[in-house]
Amino acid sequence: MTFVSGRGAGVLREFLDRFRRSGGVPTQVTDDVAAELAPLFATLDGLDGEAAVVRDQAARRAADLDSMATLEAERILGDAQLRAEEERRRMVDDACTRATAEVDAILSQAAAQADRIRSAGNARLPTMVAHVISCVEAGGR
Repeated sequence: MTFVSGRGAGVLREFLDRFRRSGGVPTQVTDDVAAELAPLFATLDGLDGEAAVVRDQAARRAADLDSMATLEAERILGDAQLRAEEERRRMVDDACTRATAEVDAILSQAAAQADRIRSAGNARLPTMVAHVISCVEAGGR
């Protein structure tokens, strides 16, 4: 990309040189300022055109990048949602496994306690039967 080239570059350099040598005030003013500045303005018009092209290209590139970023964000969000769902399922499965193991342990403890109570009751049964029989026999006399 060219900012100032050809005859316009020389005219611009000469014009700016007059300001540099004098500390900001042109050292040499000609009668025909318009003719002197015409190439400079033509060059500036060309620069405006180049700037417009660059702005348009930049706007298109920005729009493309925005579209690509939006698509990438949607992809990342979709992946994150899938991973979150998989993690949720894994956590539910783990919780169910732990709950099932806890229920099994409680049922096993309850069965063991029921067996102990049944055994204790069976061990006391002959004594209780003998006591009931003796009460019945004693009451019948």
